[in-house]
Amino acid sequence: MDIEDTARVNLWFRHALLHKAQFLQLDVGYYRPVLIDEMSLVSRHLTRLQLKNIRLKDSFLDFSSCPALEHLVFESCKFDCAKISSSSAKRLSITKSYFSKTSRVRIAIPSLVSLQLDGFYDRTPVLETMPLLVDAFVRVLYCSKDFCSQSDSGDCGRENCQPCYGIKDNNCVLLEGLSEAKTLVLINKFGSFIFKRDLKWCPTFTKLKTLLLNEYWCVPDDFSLLACILQHAPVLENLILQIFSKEIEILEGYDNDQYKVEEDKDEDSYEDEEENA
Repeated sequence: MDIEDTARVNLWFRHALLHKAQFLQLDVGYYRPVLIDEMSLVSRHLTRLQLKNIRLKDSFLDFSSCPALEHLVFESCKFDCAKISSSSAKRLSITKSYFSKTSRVRIAIPSLVSLQLDGFYDRTPVLETMPLLVDAFVRVLYCSKDFCSQSDSGDCGRENCQPCYGIKDNNCVLLEGLSEAKTLVLINKFGSFIFKRDLKWCPTFTKLKTLLLNEYWCVPDDFSLLACILQHAPVLENLILQIFSKEIEILEGYDNDQYKVEEDKDEDSYEDEEENA
């Protein structure tokens, strides 16, 4: 896509906003993310924004001037920003997208009710407080920048190790922001240290009723990760462990009230139910 094509895409986008669009979907169908206009998004009418293959900058990702916006969907996008923020969005889906390689993008959307963070590249984003969160699905699929072959907890001891020490952050990255969820899915497929590192500051999941984990949390002869998260989930009722299962697929996409998980009939999985003490 050349400069003129990019300019036309941006012109169309702004034209749609001027005509008070409520649902805006943009997919440029290009193999590399295309940079969209860096101007702030301003609309009193927009309720749903769905973007694919778009490169996004800081100013665009401040949705404070879109008070009616409730649904945010990003697929195969690139986030060249420090923060994604909104005071109105209730549902956020980010799939197959790129974050920063050198810093952590902060997701500051306290109004979120539902979150899907699935298959991202580079540094894991920081999830800020989400007191209204009901359900969340977080799946680490690719070798991100939060991976070290010498350490599974991000502290290999080598001062020049960029994955472990390239960013100076001594706080919870994912789990603190997820701590208000009632239903939670945590999948780690390629050994990122981000979950184990987060457990150093593990919050208490005071509302969590249903938890689904994959085999990452149940290493043979070492159930310390599983034990830690269970100790911090005092009202948990349903624990689902998928042991060496096939890929999990979300059915019906992002619009479900609760994520549905498709399982193969022959998968070796089981479910434990705990009753409140």
